[in-house]
Amino acid sequence: MQLKFIAPGYIDTDKCKIARSICEAVEELISLPKDLTIEFSTMPNNVYGDSTLDNKSNKYIRLNSQLGVNDLMIPLVHELIHINQMHEGNLMITHDGIFIWDTVPYEVNLKDIHYKDYQMLPWEADVRHRQPKVLQELLKSYK
Repeated sequence: MQLKFIAPGYIDTDKCKIARSICEAVEELISLPKDLTIEFSTMPNNVYGDSTLDNKSNKYIRLNSQLGVNDLMIPLVHELIHINQMHEGNLMITHDGIFIWDTVPYEVNLKDIHYKDYQMLPWEADVRHRQPKVLQELLKSYK
């Protein structure tokens, strides 16, 4: 996997090393694209990360730059599962912000949706279902 890291100003090499290690271990468990960009960026305190496609349909993860090295694993694994959903064609995000899950379009206003309702969206439910097993396998690989 080719990883590209972006950060405004200073890039924390320790965060990049940890993120690379996590990505490589998760790639052994689920299918991921060969190229992935991870950006550490300023985000609201209650947002840990997100994943999307850039304007060339490349897979792209943003992580909150305030996350410490010890806080990266859970949000990064969460976003990697979303990347897997996109990579396998289960989740698509159109350039006008429409989410398509298994061919069903969802118009979601991310600024107005209540967190509880957001968690009920099918791609989030899929992550909630899959994440514990991926984390369990990931932690086994570090023993």
